[in-house]
Amino acid sequence: MSGVHQGAAQCRLSAEHIQILALLAEGLSEQEVADRQFLSYRTVRRRIQEVMRWHSIRTKAQLGAETIRRGWADAVTDEP
Repeated sequence: MSGVHQGAAQCRLSAEHIQILALLAEGLSEQEVADRQFLSYRTVRRRIQEVMRWHSIRTKAQLGAETIRRGWADAVTDEP
């Protein structure tokens, strides 16, 4: 996945942001997301913080609710 997801283009979410949010929504920890995506823990934290800042989200619970409400987790498709 590369570039910005079309449904998320107005809110500046890249495919990487979307993938991270989807994996968090599945219940993975930040470290598990980092391991699965071959990213550093710090990169995952930074991406989460970017989304929270861009959308004025204050808590992880609110982030989870927004991820579901906005369909960000639904935007991910598994790649071979």
